[in-house]
Amino acid sequence: MGFPDSFNNIFAPPMRGQEFFIMSNRKAHSTVGAVVGSINAARCLPAGQASIHNIAEVLGGALGGVVGSRLPDIIEPAIHSHHRSFAHSVTVASGVATKGMSISADMASWCRDQAEMFRQRAVEHSARPDGSALAQLFYSLMEFLLHFAAGFVSGIPAGYVSHLAMDMTTPRSIPLVVRGF
Repeated sequence: MGFPDSFNNIFAPPMRGQEFFIMSNRKAHSTVGAVVGSINAARCLPAGQASIHNIAEVLGGALGGVVGSRLPDIIEPAIHSHHRSFAHSVTVASGVATKGMSISADMASWCRDQAEMFRQRAVEHSARPDGSALAQLFYSLMEFLLHFAAGFVSGIPAGYVSHLAMDMTTPRSIPLVVRGF
């Protein structure tokens, strides 16, 4: 049974006898993390926000999802096939899915508040006759970056949980609390 090369680059499918399963690797975790991070950021967008800010937040969510999807293996490096312990556990997945999402929503709200402050400064600055174009550009850039950051923090917990969900589907799965329990 052959797979296209692009599939093999994302998933490393080991064969064991007649059994077939897909083992996720870093590229697979990153790809899925980007998708779920951007979806979560899009889900958290406030109504009536400008399109450019929505785009910034969804792009930030994709990057946050990639970062979040790599965190479990940064915390517990895959030095052997039994590396999954607490950072790869159902307990952590539950905590990140609940508390992590709540904290990221608060942080995203703070980022949006700061972005609004920079937007107001840009408007005030442009109304002044002595207003510098460079200062106005700075305020607008900060507004954009803060919207990007709002999406980024929304994407991190989604990416983390996606990593654990993918690992859960492998033969070794993930532990309830720590390896062996």
